[in-house]
Amino acid sequence: MPTLSSRTRAWEVKRQFPDLFARKLPSLQRANHDRDAHAQDGLQERVEGCRSWHEVHREPSRGSFTLHRDSTRPAVFLAGGIGIAPIRSILQCSTQERLPHKLYLFYSNREADDAAFIEELESMTGQNPNFTLVPTVTGHKTLAWPYEKGHINREMLTRYLLGLNGPVYYIAGPSGMVTAMTNLLNSSASMRTI
Repeated sequence: MPTLSSRTRAWEVKRQFPDLFARKLPSLQRANHDRDAHAQDGLQERVEGCRSWHEVHREPSRGSFTLHRDSTRPAVFLAGGIGIAPIRSILQCSTQERLPHKLYLFYSNREADDAAFIEELESMTGQNPNFTLVPTVTGHKTLAWPYEKGHINREMLTRYLLGLNGPVYYIAGPSGMVTAMTNLLNSSASMRTI
């Protein structure tokens, strides 16, 4: 499959990915959401509207997103919004291969409707006894939410992670959330061994 280099001309994108322009881009499970459909149409129109002299820029991925090998150290995933995508892959693999790692997922969204893959993640808790799911919403529209409410913070982490020794943290989500979680973890030595 062709890949995009850091600087690829728009016409090369059209040539390398013709199926992208033959149909609408697929949504993440919620194609019926107007917001998703509008965002997809906007992206496709911008790419289709590029002339051959326009350049497409992208930033390379940062960090490493593979599960650590030492199964004696728990994995704590802090995901915000679509940051769930790479974490979901790790959780699927861990569940399918029955890896012995203790896995904790803190998954934050504005509203319950924004939580992609939530049903699959709930199902995974029944398939993998080493997996703990802690979804949370930060908005005010979700009233009947059986999980946590509010931002992921020190108190929430402590409630679920008390007694863990040397967990490995993985953070994925919007840049503001990643910065906030990094600052939270760096602000206290006790977060390294809860």
